[in-house]
Amino acid sequence: MLTPEIRAAREKLVLDHFHDEVRQDWDDVLSTFPHPHYELIPIMTVHDGDRDVRAYYHDTRVAFPDQDHEIIALRHSDDAVICEFYLLGTHLGPFGAIPATGSTFKVRMFFSDAPSPHGVDRGPGQIRGYAGARRRILVTDDDPVHLTMVRDILAPLGFELTLADNGDACLAAYREARPDLVMLDISMRGRDGWETARALRAEHGDDPVILMVSANVHDFQRSRREDDPHDDYLTKPFEIDALLERIATLLTIEWTRGGAA
Repeated sequence: MLTPEIRAAREKLVLDHFHDEVRQDWDDVLSTFPHPHYELIPIMTVHDGDRDVRAYYHDTRVAFPDQDHEIIALRHSDDAVICEFYLLGTHLGPFGAIPATGSTFKVRMFFSDAPSPHGVDRGPGQIRGYAGARRRILVTDDDPVHLTMVRDILAPLGFELTLADNGDACLAAYREARPDLVMLDISMRGRDGWETARALRAEHGDDPVILMVSANVHDFQRSRREDDPHDDYLTKPFEIDALLERIATLLTIEWTRGGAA
């Protein structure tokens, strides 16, 4: 059970981590992790281990010495703290072969301590998996951070996941994997979520169970027709408990939980 004391301690750990990064106290920053490991998904780069991650911090702070964070929201669940924030800074030094430009940036980011596929020690009463046959979920989003976050939440629970980063890839993946559930982001480049959902319905009828996801709640307030292609929706940033509740309802599954300590 997530008590107020545990919630406060987790939130303090996340906020201290951000504060230590701004102070550039790398010993305290790296003490947050059992094993330092950074994956920069957009550029397909991995920094693994203390030395490699310290080198990453050094290089980025040479380029962006004033790098800072502006917290937008913190979301809690039994298994995770998800932080939405702006990453801020000025390009004042060389970044690899790129010389300093003096330009400023403000990028919206997500950080999650959701359980990884390597496993975590969940306490009594927390969800460990589900009963019955293994279920397949197709997750479609053109934001690699969201794809990774959803994968890290659902993979440890025993779901077989397929990831797609655009509507056309979703349609192709559905034909091959025949998933039990499709999670489909609305705002994507090219074929958007609504168009992709309607294409799934046109090709496969009522078979796809479709969970639409959007950061804009008005996407769903404007869409209340009987011919809407989705079965349910979720606004993001979402709490993990809300995601799991939707999945359990749509797939009619029963969660299995940890026993008493």
